[in-house]
Amino acid sequence: MRSNPSASQIVTPRVLVACVLALVLVLSFAVPGPALAQDNGVEPPVSGTITDAATGEPIAGAVVTLLLGHPPNQPGPPSGAGQVVTDENGAYAFTEVAGYPDRDYSLIVEAEGYLNGESESFVYDGSAPAQIDVVLHAEAGDPVVTGVVVDADTSAPIPAATVWVMYGSDHGLAGQAVEADGTFSIWGIEPDRDFTVWAEAEALGYESASSETLLYDGENTITGIEIALGQAPLTARGIEFAAEFIGDFDSGLTDIGHLSEEAQQAINALAFYGITLGKADGTYEPAAPVTRAHMALFLARVVQYAVDTTELEAPATITDPGFTDTSALSQEAKDAIALLYTLGITQGTTATTFSPYADVTRRDMASFMVRLQNVLEPGSYDTTETFFSDVPDTLSRAADINALAAQGISVGYGDGTFGPAASVTRAQMALFIMRHIDENVEAGRLPALGAASES
Repeated sequence: MRSNPSASQIVTPRVLVACVLALVLVLSFAVPGPALAQDNGVEPPVSGTITDAATGEPIAGAVVTLLLGHPPNQPGPPSGAGQVVTDENGAYAFTEVAGYPDRDYSLIVEAEGYLNGESESFVYDGSAPAQIDVVLHAEAGDPVVTGVVVDADTSAPIPAATVWVMYGSDHGLAGQAVEADGTFSIWGIEPDRDFTVWAEAEALGYESASSETLLYDGENTITGIEIALGQAPLTARGIEFAAEFIGDFDSGLTDIGHLSEEAQQAINALAFYGITLGKADGTYEPAAPVTRAHMALFLARVVQYAVDTTELEAPATITDPGFTDTSALSQEAKDAIALLYTLGITQGTTATTFSPYADVTRRDMASFMVRLQNVLEPGSYDTTETFFSDVPDTLSRAADINALAAQGISVGYGDGTFGPAASVTRAQMALFIMRHIDENVEAGRLPALGAASES
């Protein structure tokens, strides 16, 4: 984000420049030394372009002074080695420059309306031309436009947004980061020309948006511009890769016909993979919450599928978690909990309890599935992106929630929220697990069920 330049940002103070240039005028521009390179149609010894730091536009009429430092161990100010003025394209060229392998050259650049600029030191020894470009910053003054970038739903400032200026559809100023409070100030906008200020925060899951069309009169700062960004809708991945060989399979479950086509496909695929067996009466109960015991069964069956079809090895020894509240469960459920505990997928609700009949929250579901993924390929779901307005970085399990969102496995409610404390329904769990399997099939970590028999 551009702000009023501080003293440390002004490369060469005017007083120092004036002293150096005064000395340059006293000294002869003819520098004793080796024979001078001549302009004979080849690339000049030292050349480059002077441009505006904010707009990238060339600066015509800038005065470029070439300075030559003293030999090593000889202190003193640099001596003048030439002075030229940039053309209409901001270009300059020194056609006669002495080559020195042990002395540094540098440039000082002055232009009306700009802070003086200086290049870094460089060596020209006569063996190859030097291309030295310098950018100049406009003199400090009032910004052209100020404003703030906010969340469209909450009006909270967005501190990680970027703003840029567009003249029409294909030209403008380079992007600049907003301040920590979401505010921005922009200099360098051309007067008497329509422009818009655009903002984006794609890494946070927002769609870009722009201000209304603005016009700078060349004198008065345009203030109070608010750009509201809405959350970009996340796209859920399908299950085409996982369901490649499912064909006309029908689970026969009798209570899923009213669900969306996507949910029906996921539940049927879950049955195809043997991850759900449904209820004894032939129903699935899609709206019922998933208990932690059911979650353990579902995920253990995914692990077993991976062991049966890939090089993943089952643990040589299963650790007894010692939970005191699982004795009434089926043996399969107890074995599933012990397997997940051994693999680090579940840790229990306390050191001695698993809470098998408690509902699984959406936040817990995210952690279970990311830990499962780390068994298949550690770190493969890591992300730095954030997606949901109700999942701040400080929320427990936020990283796991964002990891699933980045893969299209869980996309929230469509309003920018995730609902981390809400219970997971059995229909939602079918979608989560089958999207997870689908991503792993596409990535080559798992085969699609039925692939071997079809080959």
